[in-house]
Amino acid sequence: MTRTAVLAATCTIIWISAGGAAAKGPDQARVSGPGIDQPIAVRPHDSPSIGRRMASLIESSGIMDQLWCRSCHDLSSNQPTADLGPMYVVRYRVASLIGGPTRWVEQHAYPFAQPHPMTYVAPGQLFWHQRTAGGWYEAGPKLRHLLVGLGAQMEPASVPTRVNIDTLTVWPQWTLVAWAALSMVIAVLIVVGVVVLIRAWSARRSHPA
Repeated sequence: MTRTAVLAATCTIIWISAGGAAAKGPDQARVSGPGIDQPIAVRPHDSPSIGRRMASLIESSGIMDQLWCRSCHDLSSNQPTADLGPMYVVRYRVASLIGGPTRWVEQHAYPFAQPHPMTYVAPGQLFWHQRTAGGWYEAGPKLRHLLVGLGAQMEPASVPTRVNIDTLTVWPQWTLVAWAALSMVIAVLIVVGVVVLIRAWSARRSHPA
């Protein structure tokens, strides 16, 4: 009976520990993408706890459902047809519960997608003893604010070329003046040539050979 009780207590402790670790989820994340020169660690390396920023990222990005949930209504296998904007890569570190290798799960984040930020995890990524459920997740403004705070930025809009209005108004006037002067010169030359030809023809008729 004593051995049975000890074994049962041990199993309970292991189950509770595993459940607690599972509830914590990833313990680190690194973000990279446009506007971020080097991958940014969301949780400081020397932080004894997961920290508010890391907890906010886990909560707002949908990573927990994308890791485990295969029947969640907030996940979709269909890519949105709306404009997604620039993509950011978030790599989550998921430590093993039983001393196995630590795995990194990759999530694609679209903080500027319209009308709502979106994230995507490819199904089948290995972590622990299983693989990610994956799917598309519709996030909220919190994810956008968080990633912008880390350095995410919209792709710069195309800046219209500055046009010098003075040049546009003066240059055509000079062009017209030049063409008018040239036309007048050509017209005068044509008239002079016609007059010379007429006089030559008249002279030949007045003095036949």
